Amino acid sequence: MRVTGYAEALASALDVEVDNGLVIRVVSIPALAALKLLAWDDRGLQDNKDAQDLLFLLQHYHEAGNGDRMYEEAFELLEAAGFDLPLAGATLLGHDTRVILHDDSLHALLAILADPRKRDRLLVHMTRSAGIESDMADKLLSQFELGLRN
Repeated sequence: MRVTGYAEALASALDVEVDNGLVIRVVSIPALAALKLLAWDDRGLQDNKDAQDLLFLLQHYHEAGNGDRMYEEAFELLEAAGFDLPLAGATLLGHDTRVILHDDSLHALLAILADPRKRDRLLVHMTRSAGIESDMADKLLSQFELGLRN
C-alpha cells in the first residue's frame, strides 16, 4: 500500500469536538478526495468503493460548508461552470486539494487522471450502481482535474 498523500492528510486534518471537550482529528475533504483516488489506483481492480466515494465527494463538495464560498471566493468557478453548483464544487474541490498537496502527490493524482485507460476504468467504477450517467461523472472528474491543474 502506498502512503502518498498521508503526510498532507495529517497536516490538513481538522480538529472536531465530538463530545464535552473530546476533540478528534478528522481528515479534510480535499485530503480524503486525494486519498480515495490514490487508493482506487492501488486496489481498483478488486473494489470500486473508493471510486464511488470519490464521486460522492465530487457531487456534494459544494454542500459541505462551501455554499457561501461558491458565491464569495469562487464566483468565477461558479460562472465558468454555467452556475452548475456540483460542477463548480468539483472544481473547487480540485483547487482545495491542490493547495494541500506536495508536488509528488499532486503529480501522482494527475498521472492517474491523464492515463486514458485508468480514467475510463475509473468512470466505470464511479458510475457502477451510483445512478449517475457516465457523461456527468466525466464532467465532474474533468472539473476536479481542472481545479488540480489551476
